[in-house]
Amino acid sequence: LDRLARRLLVGDGSSGRRRVQIQLDSAELPGVVVDIFEDEGRLLTCFTCNQESTRERLCAGARWFADNLAERLQRDVRVQVQTDDPEDRCLLQVDADH
Repeated sequence: LDRLARRLLVGDGSSGRRRVQIQLDSAELPGVVVDIFEDEGRLLTCFTCNQESTRERLCAGARWFADNLAERLQRDVRVQVQTDDPEDRCLLQVDADH
């Protein structure tokens, strides 16, 4: 992700939740913002997409990504893929346990 990052924001937890937000700048994954934070004991990685083709591509790989992330980090993870439309998120959520 560091090669694809255009902008990186880090929240220190002073507002209630530690989090990292990465805005991607990539021809392979255009229009994606990734939020990473802990939620209900899981590491949550949420991909928000403003292009449907990118969302579909990330949905297709969500299970693989969740399983690999849980294995590598040795912790429970949740991967979410959604649109940036607040009225129709088209949320896909995949949990993986270590």
